[in-house]
Amino acid sequence: MQTFNLISEPWIEVQNGKAVSLLDVFSDPKIPMLAGTPIEKLSIFKLLLAVAQSALTPNDEEQWHKIGFDGFRSRAIDYLNKNVEKFDLHGEKPFLQYPELQGRCRDAEISNFLPHVASGNTTILFDSQQAIALDEQSKAKLLVAQMGFGFGGKKADNSFSLTPNYEGKSKAAKSGPSLGFMGFMHNFWLDEHSLARSVWMNLISKEAAKSYLNKEIGTAPWESRPAGEGCNVAKALKNTYMGRLVPISRFCLIQGNNLLITEGIAHPSYLEGEADASIAQKPGKPKPKILWVNPDLKPWRQLPALLSYLGKNNDGYECPQLRFVNERFRLLDMENVLLWSCGTAVSNNAGEQYLSGKNDAVDSTVVFPVNVFGEAWYDRFTAHFERLDNVAKSLYGAISRYHSEMKADGAEHAKRCSNSYWLGLETDLDKLIDLCQSHPADSEQSQKFIQKTNNYAWSLYDKFTGKETARQISAWAKNKPNFNFSGKKTAVSNSSKGKKA
Repeated sequence: MQTFNLISEPWIEVQNGKAVSLLDVFSDPKIPMLAGTPIEKLSIFKLLLAVAQSALTPNDEEQWHKIGFDGFRSRAIDYLNKNVEKFDLHGEKPFLQYPELQGRCRDAEISNFLPHVASGNTTILFDSQQAIALDEQSKAKLLVAQMGFGFGGKKADNSFSLTPNYEGKSKAAKSGPSLGFMGFMHNFWLDEHSLARSVWMNLISKEAAKSYLNKEIGTAPWESRPAGEGCNVAKALKNTYMGRLVPISRFCLIQGNNLLITEGIAHPSYLEGEADASIAQKPGKPKPKILWVNPDLKPWRQLPALLSYLGKNNDGYECPQLRFVNERFRLLDMENVLLWSCGTAVSNNAGEQYLSGKNDAVDSTVVFPVNVFGEAWYDRFTAHFERLDNVAKSLYGAISRYHSEMKADGAEHAKRCSNSYWLGLETDLDKLIDLCQSHPADSEQSQKFIQKTNNYAWSLYDKFTGKETARQISAWAKNKPNFNFSGKKTAVSNSSKGKKA
């Protein structure tokens, strides 16, 4: 009988170029972070969290700290060794699959469910878009990705249901709850040197799950398998943290190079008050605001929103995963911690989700010293960001007005200039993080940083405008930006007064 057990077989790509098994991840603390596409990395990391929660869910933070990293790894290893038969990709009870689909569901070539592979009447432009035969490792990764990141549309056969008289399906399957309509951006704190330690850092206690998520932990779907879309186990999974880690939003069955697939459990969306703990959202009307994946707006530019829980009067975005892990930093023997933001933007048309030429992914990390976080640091950091954003807006307006006066496409030139501005500032992010740790807004060090960024913005204004003819010189002088703002947070906004390029 064919077998491929995820506990012992290497199938998880990591950053040293190797593939490891589930058992390897918890046995070797030196295994680095995940590699692969954003969807693969996120779905596997969420699976690792689900395995970890099944092996050990501490009652509270005190117990989490008492058990420690080595105790956690020991529990995870014991759990996997005791449940080997539940993690085989094949056999009578294949991992996260439904043999009941046989004879009821149409099949399709399995590689057609890879986001970058063209199917149907889609035009093939590159060799990478052609259907290919997948090895067992790739099948495992695709299966895990389908649980929460399945694309909405008619690739799933929704002509039947496993639950009798179930009425929750339409012709097109809904997008996976971890993907959403436009592509959610997920955020985690990590240890850059250890995948297992990163999982341990994000292991939530029963107390924290109640406090931050208002949820019970629940039971993993390989331990208590939903029989159908609307059975009691499926209903329970909708209301637990485990259901957000491995949502079973698709019922699948791998058969050689084919995949049988139908829509599985329909989880509530963020519009109904439910979302993954790793998603940042802000209450709003008529619906909450979400930090979606935006390739034009790199995650580091959204740091004030992602870290808004550090502020005294938090009325911004909230990412529960970041908040509850942040409370543990003082207990961790670490100098630095990574903020990982990851996701894929998707397009929608007539119920079908797909990747188009305008879609891209984000997979970004920012390094923070563990001792940097605090209200004072956050206030300084957001004040600097507010000013940088004001400079960007002023620069955009100046470039736009100049080129419009020259009878050119001002918006296009302004967009290119703005992109150059933020791209150039990215190299100064580490300096800004350190600066805000020990230097107030009116310090000499802060003033030098402000003047440096102002000078950079003025140099871009010169680069994106001409000064060769009298008309150009006149327009250049008329529209030259002024970066002396009246900020609402700190004196940092007025710090460049009297200093013009």
